[in-house]
Amino acid sequence: MTSGAIADSIVNLCGAIGLAVAMMTFYRRDPVSPLTRRLLIALGVIAILFLDRGLAWWTGSVVLDRLSVIPASLIPLGALIVTEGILRRHAPRAVKIAALAGGILLGLGGTFGLQRFAMPYAITLALFQLLGFATCALLLATRDRAALMASENRSIGRLAVGALVVIPFILTDFRTLFPDIPVRLGALGALLTVTVMLIAGGGAETRRHGLAMMALRLISSGLLGFAAAFMAEDVDAAQIIRFVAVAIAGVLTIGLMTDTLRALFESQEPGVLNSVAASPAQTRDQLIAELARHPIFESARRFRESELALYDPPLLRDFLAAEAFSSEVETGSREENASKQESGAPFRFHRNGNSSRRVLRRSDAPWGLASTEPAVERMVSLMTANSATHVIVLAHDPLDLIVLAVPVTAADPATETALALVRRLLALTPDVK
Repeated sequence: MTSGAIADSIVNLCGAIGLAVAMMTFYRRDPVSPLTRRLLIALGVIAILFLDRGLAWWTGSVVLDRLSVIPASLIPLGALIVTEGILRRHAPRAVKIAALAGGILLGLGGTFGLQRFAMPYAITLALFQLLGFATCALLLATRDRAALMASENRSIGRLAVGALVVIPFILTDFRTLFPDIPVRLGALGALLTVTVMLIAGGGAETRRHGLAMMALRLISSGLLGFAAAFMAEDVDAAQIIRFVAVAIAGVLTIGLMTDTLRALFESQEPGVLNSVAASPAQTRDQLIAELARHPIFESARRFRESELALYDPPLLRDFLAAEAFSSEVETGSREENASKQESGAPFRFHRNGNSSRRVLRRSDAPWGLASTEPAVERMVSLMTANSATHVIVLAHDPLDLIVLAVPVTAADPATETALALVRRLLALTPDVK
């Protein structure tokens, strides 16, 4: 086998695996949607094409190579089926008949020997596919925008951009028309398209993160392929392109598999909020015991006011009941305050707001105060004694706290939000003594 045939095979096999994984993801997201069924049909046809081609070129099988023209000729029909689902209306009858009849004729003709006329057949198949895509694009462009939701119109716009991006990749598969192309990139274009489609299914923030991760994968895998090309003896531009294409296709496929597997594992193991929502607990103690089963709350310990005698509960209560504090007493300068403390005068915090502290993080200490403030020292001492990273305030009078250590691997904004929501749920749960 030549290096070009090996690269073609690997890229197409990666494309088949990646599309199969994307199909699983789309089905898991919405298994009953008519549009999902149409999308699965189209992706299934393309995945079969890539799998057939990859095996045919790897094994040198003429039979598999001939059979690959059947799914190749059905791609326009699959695109038309998806277009109808997106528009929620039927395409013109003549267009559907042309897509079906052309797919059958070209597929069976290629299987039974029309490929002997390599150039005319390749030109016909390429024009048929491009005409099919152009027809779908025309139907989408002339759609009744008022009949579709804003989100659907945005999705169509993204689909149009994806189609423009993938068409040059598809053209490289026709090596009869472009014999000097180092590697066929149709499968790579499909991988890029489904990756963007999966990213577009999330929210705005999720899309930004997904696109950033995708860009990182593309750049890093491209650089890896470029560097790996120099391990070969006969390094030239064509060989570098093959290595880069194989590396990008492999990394995109692995990324799709790992993302899908991670999402599957996360869906099977409920998070903190799901655990609370499904819990049969009726009291605060029962709910805390239920939460202790979750890794984030494994180290959680509850402290009532009677158990905080060593930490000056009145001082902590005043500290936790204020949203923001001044490092000075209500009147006087810093020097005067220090002299008052030395003389035994009571130290009082100046409140700048009416809201109370709900969740304290050890990393935020001293929480807007001087580190030498008595209340800060006692709170830090409480957290240090329990190796805690967070304190959840359930009640202020009498004091009711949960002290816990969040693992470093779970310390992220989502966990912080979950802690705040759990705190609210616990505070609303009856405290039966």
